[in-house]
Amino acid sequence: MGCVYILTNEGNQGLVKIGQTGGLAEARAKQLSRETAAPYQFEVAYALYCEWYIKLEKDIHFKLAYCRVSPNKEFFKCPVDDAIMELKQLHLSYLDIEISSLESRKTKLIEGIEKAEKAEQALLAKGRDARQKTDFMESEVTRLEAEITKAHQQIEVLRSEAGKAEKELLERARSTRREVESLESEVERLKAKENVLSKEVEDLEKEKIELKKQNSAKGRVDDIFVNKSSAILKSEIEHLKAEKDRLRKEVGSLKDQKKYINAAGQIEVIDLNKSSATLSSNYN
Repeated sequence: MGCVYILTNEGNQGLVKIGQTGGLAEARAKQLSRETAAPYQFEVAYALYCEWYIKLEKDIHFKLAYCRVSPNKEFFKCPVDDAIMELKQLHLSYLDIEISSLESRKTKLIEGIEKAEKAEQALLAKGRDARQKTDFMESEVTRLEAEITKAHQQIEVLRSEAGKAEKELLERARSTRREVESLESEVERLKAKENVLSKEVEDLEKEKIELKKQNSAKGRVDDIFVNKSSAILKSEIEHLKAEKDRLRKEVGSLKDQKKYINAAGQIEVIDLNKSSATLSSNYN
């Protein structure tokens, strides 16, 4: 802050000194009075304090150049009132420019505030949208976690069922195997008995032929006995063969049943394991 001053001096009638200072106008007047050793003191006719005092001094000098005493002197030959009026008009023009500048700045500030408010509203709207999305995602995560927990429970149930089914199938297979082994043992026993009876029949046939050769009369009686014994043995052999065939069929049926049980059990266990694996892959 400084001032543009207008000074007068009784020793310089009709002249005014127009200059600028960063201090007080009165202090500058006293300083000039001492430095020039003028017989009369400089008096402050008018002082205008403002921020643009340096530019204002140059402009007033330019405007009053027509009445300037010397280009390197700050003395002007004009009435004091005219100099004051010119200075005030320049200052008013500066104020008009400053007001226009302030109005422009005000308009820009208002526009900036409006833009900032719109941006703030947009950010708030985005924040609300983001919050809604976050709430939805949190709800979705909670739902998925519940589904995953339920799926894990189902997996455990399926694994338990698969384990139980496998144990039951193994037990059924072992039981079937024991039955098959028992029947196979019975078949072997009957086969051995069949062989023994077949050998006895052959021996009786040989004995019958030998008796016929030795004595026809006696052989007839023995032949009847041998024939009866042979018929009994043959009947027993046929019975044993029928029993053996029945047992073989039963053994075959048990073997087929065993294969079916094993295949069905494997399929059941595989299906349970597949279901468990599918659930695990979906939720892990």
